[in-house]
Amino acid sequence: MHSEFGMSQGYYNVDSIFSKGDRFIPSRTCSDFTYGTALDYSPMDMNISDTDSEGSYNSKCSECAYKALIQENLSVEIKDSRILRFKGTYKQNENYNTMNTGKELCSTVYEAYRRAQHIVEQKKRTKRRVPRKAERILDAPELLDDYYLNLIDWGTSDKVAVCLGHSLYLWDAHTGETDQLLTHDSDNTWNVLTAVAWSPLGKDIAIGCADRSIQIWDTDAMKCKAKVGYNLHEARISALAWNYRDPNVLASGSRDSNILNHDLRAGQRAVKKLQGHTQEVCGLKWSPEGTQLASGGNDNSLCVWDIGGTIPRFVKQNYHQAAVKALAWCPWKSNLLATGGGTADKCIKFWDTLTGECIRSHQTESQICSMVFNPLEKELISSHGFTKNSINIWSYPTMGIVAELKGHKSRVLYMAMSPDASTIVSGGADETLRFWKINNEMKISQKKNIDNFLVLVKNEIR
Repeated sequence: MHSEFGMSQGYYNVDSIFSKGDRFIPSRTCSDFTYGTALDYSPMDMNISDTDSEGSYNSKCSECAYKALIQENLSVEIKDSRILRFKGTYKQNENYNTMNTGKELCSTVYEAYRRAQHIVEQKKRTKRRVPRKAERILDAPELLDDYYLNLIDWGTSDKVAVCLGHSLYLWDAHTGETDQLLTHDSDNTWNVLTAVAWSPLGKDIAIGCADRSIQIWDTDAMKCKAKVGYNLHEARISALAWNYRDPNVLASGSRDSNILNHDLRAGQRAVKKLQGHTQEVCGLKWSPEGTQLASGGNDNSLCVWDIGGTIPRFVKQNYHQAAVKALAWCPWKSNLLATGGGTADKCIKFWDTLTGECIRSHQTESQICSMVFNPLEKELISSHGFTKNSINIWSYPTMGIVAELKGHKSRVLYMAMSPDASTIVSGGADETLRFWKINNEMKISQKKNIDNFLVLVKNEIR
């Protein structure tokens, strides 16, 4: 074993090293650790010389007997530098005090804690707070207490359309002025207005009536420009929905359980007839991309239709235990649809409309009348009837309750969102319209900047 380490070459004196045992454990009583520390400095910094002219250690450097012994017995040259040394300059603080250092450390930790606490408090101060009271309340006499109708819509022109009995009124959100667009003979129950929907272009509005007719009105000229689908439905019009991709396509749902897709360019002729429900169609919504149409009925079923098709992509029966009126397409997640059930069900369900899979079900403990997604905060807003008569804001996808808005004295049947997503309007069986602020100004400003940018991009593409 010794020859393996070169004993035969005489690199070290075995007798002198191992004379007292099998290991060489030198005595460090004469070791000079100050000298070892000083080697971290360069000789120029120390203004001393490590060796004298004869090559031996200078007395100024406190010659170490340990190193001399190693050099003598191992026949190796001790160099001026250490194999392992700390980088940088060693500076010893004569006034070093562990107690003071501990106090400084505690002080630093405390300051870091205070800064973190300040950040948390600042975030709490800037956290979105949803007002629990309505920003504005308007009287809505003759607003029908009918779960299956759709009597309120908020258009891109920032006007709210509301059907009150035999008349339709427009309320301007900018000026606060109200105009009567049309009125029918109040003695004829067939003239009662049952559905309303704004065109995506914000100028035209579709109005459904109990006499089975559908009228298209120009709100700028304040006159009727077309009548579509007359006598094609066999009962009242319960729901209307414009296609966002093609503003010339309008879908109508009726108590006769049928859905008609009208093309305004085709006049009175309906483009397609969709048959999938067995009772009144009370919910109707096109997807944001305009490729799918969702319909809900009093037969407790949900149908999803592909554009251009006459057979449902899928039909979901017995998933909801009551009428499916409340429908909402998610604006930030493609093919996600939310549906809400009536009094005997009270559940919100989420669907993947490509696969037909029910992703999640959430019990609300109250009749669900209408729903809309809040795109700025990624939330779902639902209005309720029996027993809470409130509006709930849910975080998505956790479905934690963000806020519960109360004020209506009876069930909240109708709801719509403003174009900038800052406010929702709700219509209740108590014959009032209530406006609720749901988003802060910063979020609204961000959305406006994005919308302006998208408009600019579209113009550049054209």
